[in-house]
Amino acid sequence: MCFVDSDWSRRGFLANGMVAGVAMATASLGRSLFVPGAAEGAETAPRGGGPGAAGVNFKWFGTNGWEITFGNKTILIDPWFNRFESGFLQNKLKMDATLPTDTALIDQHVKTADQILIGHGHWDHMADVPSIAKKTGAMVIGSESHANLMRAPLAVKSSDNRFARHGQS
Repeated sequence: MCFVDSDWSRRGFLANGMVAGVAMATASLGRSLFVPGAAEGAETAPRGGGPGAAGVNFKWFGTNGWEITFGNKTILIDPWFNRFESGFLQNKLKMDATLPTDTALIDQHVKTADQILIGHGHWDHMADVPSIAKKTGAMVIGSESHANLMRAPLAVKSSDNRFARHGQS
């Protein structure tokens, strides 16, 4: 059974269908670009900021660092605050550069933490983790390599942390 007027060619029908499809996709894309989350059904953020109705709040610390709070729980992801001149960005890496720990700076940004998740072991993802874990008593979650770094002289007791081996979940 044919629902299309026989004067239409197959090529014209397909072209008109593609134009309609692109128009609908463009309208949807435009909505998601100008009102992020609306196309996916996410709630609109409150005007004053802070957590929405779900009570989840995200705070960006820079680089790859995040604080996620919900209820009375706080999770930190790759918290790193102590910036220093390593020469890395100038292609003149200073191999003898030390990783400073400015506890006053950490205290300014971190009040509490229940868990600290380490994405990977680069210094700009985990150099401040031992100090933060000791300050807050947070559980550190990461890989076996992270566990070795956490066992360093200034680090935290390994019994307070959870580290995964390759393939574990």
